[in-house]
Amino acid sequence: MPDRELRFPLFAIRFAASGILIAEQGIGLLESLAGSRIRQIYNFEPLCPSTHAPDYSPMAAGTRNVRIFLSEQCFDLLVDAMAAYSKESRRFQTMRMTVQAACSRLKSHRISKQELEDFLAEYAIGGDIRIFLEVGPEWSGDYDAVRAKVREISEKPGLDKILVPFAVYLAVKHNLL
Repeated sequence: MPDRELRFPLFAIRFAASGILIAEQGIGLLESLAGSRIRQIYNFEPLCPSTHAPDYSPMAAGTRNVRIFLSEQCFDLLVDAMAAYSKESRRFQTMRMTVQAACSRLKSHRISKQELEDFLAEYAIGGDIRIFLEVGPEWSGDYDAVRAKVREISEKPGLDKILVPFAVYLAVKHNLL
């Protein structure tokens, strides 16, 4: 079989709005493609429509995603509080809304070490139920204020894992929800 050199025409596809140029020289030996230039484009913003809220840029303005693993007992506490808060407000409340309301009402409330110890004695914290909580910029100040109060009185690691059910527990205990 004789050696043949494969040649294909050079052509380009251009997307004018984005400035992307895709050039193809063909399939051939590596040496024959050595003259081809490949340019990597990093700015895909013109190709992707904006999907975030115009008031807040995504994740850059202080939105945090908190992932915690809770026990079934703490999960039941959160679900019962969500149901009670939904009945009280006469509209459906999500876990984020419930924790947000608890934090906003607890930021001016005094939290004692005895309340934390009573909570930890009554409820097992760690477990295998995964919960995601998005702390947005509109309520991160309240969340951080309660978090700072719990950090002052707690020697336990995993502050968010304790904070979420503890804040709801205190809000229910003091009829704040």
